[in-house]
Amino acid sequence: MEEYTPLREQVLASIKTGEAKMTPKWHFILKASFFLSACFLIFFLLIYLLSLAVFVLDQKNLWFVPSFGLRGVLLFVLSLPWLLIFLVIIFLLLLQILVRRYSFAYSRPLFFSALAVLVIVVLGSIMVRQSGFHRVPFAKSMYLHFAPQHINHIFPGTILEFREKDFFLKSRAQQIFEVHVSPKTNIPGKILFQVGDEVIVIGDRHENRIEAEGVRPLPQSRGMHRTVYFEEIEE
Repeated sequence: MEEYTPLREQVLASIKTGEAKMTPKWHFILKASFFLSACFLIFFLLIYLLSLAVFVLDQKNLWFVPSFGLRGVLLFVLSLPWLLIFLVIIFLLLLQILVRRYSFAYSRPLFFSALAVLVIVVLGSIMVRQSGFHRVPFAKSMYLHFAPQHINHIFPGTILEFREKDFFLKSRAQQIFEVHVSPKTNIPGKILFQVGDEVIVIGDRHENRIEAEGVRPLPQSRGMHRTVYFEEIEE
């Protein structure tokens, strides 16, 4: 004979009165499929956005700007693709909320589940970046939309010609600038630059003239010979 406990009696009474209703199995399957699909969608969006943010920094040569000192650090922070960073943070929070619904995540401390999500996303974005995905034609519009278009005081380009204390720089936008280098200009190791070298200059621009506060060779530049070229320049 079945034993009726108070809890069982309450459940049976609720069913008889219609307060408790049976939920069909397909409802749980549909709900689980929805949350799982949302997790995968947000995950791939995160990978794309984070890899795009790194790609933007690469294309604008911003990784080297902090090496110019305090002003370089400030320029780097101001030039970051903040819209992309904001979207990455929002989607990370959403993904963490969705992942916490599953037992493998909510049974563990929040810090470890959040760290695991972050590590997986970062590794995925590195793979996408290495694949060259952002260099395909249809991705160009996304890059142009999120990349900072006007970065003041940061001028990457190619050296065209030297003239006394100055050299002429051709920017990526095909503009020609006269760059003035003084003894105060920050150039590590007294590097000798050559015509055709790709460099990045920070300084104040006055029309087509730049008062250089610092000059750095870009990694792909050919002229990285250590010498005393700029040491010979006097006020």
